Formats: sequence, C-alpha cells, structure tokens
Amino acid sequence: MALTTAQETALNSMCISAQDVSLGTVIKTAEEAIDGVVRGTHLVTAGEASASTLDIVTGLASITGFIVQIYRADLELGLQKVTEATGTLTVADNSTDYVVTEDDVINYIAYE
Repeated sequence: MALTTAQETALNSMCISAQDVSLGTVIKTAEEAIDGVVRGTHLVTAGEASASTLDIVTGLASITGFIVQIYRADLELGLQKVTEATGTLTVADNSTDYVVTEDDVINYIAYE
C-alpha cells in the first residue's frame, strides 16, 4: 500500500521529531524508490528439474534488468541460462555448465 499525499502531510506534521526530518516525505520517497522492483527465492521442484526449465512469474509487466543467483548445497553456481519475457524469468539448463536440479535455491531481483 502506497502512502497517500494526505498521509505524507499528516506524518510530516505529526510531532516535532517528524517535522524535523519530514518523516512522511522520507517514507514516501523510500516507497517510490522500490516501486517496480521485486525480489524473491524459489526452490526448484522435482518436476521443474525433470523439465530442465522453470518459470518465475515476477508480477511485473516487463523487466528491464534482473539479477539471479543459484545455490546448490550452499555453493553459488554460475553459467546458468536465464531469459525474461513479459515479466517472467525463465531458468533453463545450459547444456554444458548448469543443469536445473531439484532443491536448487534461486534468488532473484528484477526491476521494470
């Protein structure tokens, strides 16, 4: 839920301390800075592993950029194949270096 202008104004005048730091403006600015950014963790299932691919639906309409890290047994893996289309990240086997495996932990950040 985003802070409305009325709430921002009320927070700014709430008390002397809030007035000194423009509390409402600080909170609203922080909210807007993270708007359009999603992050999460995905645990690979057996079905995804056997399909050699998985989709992570981010909820974004489109993706401008993303960061994906994959861990297996607490070790970060590299050279995975990640693509995006219409707000969805797709992680797939890279034929020589990475195979989608059950219980891989995928951490991601994506932004519009």
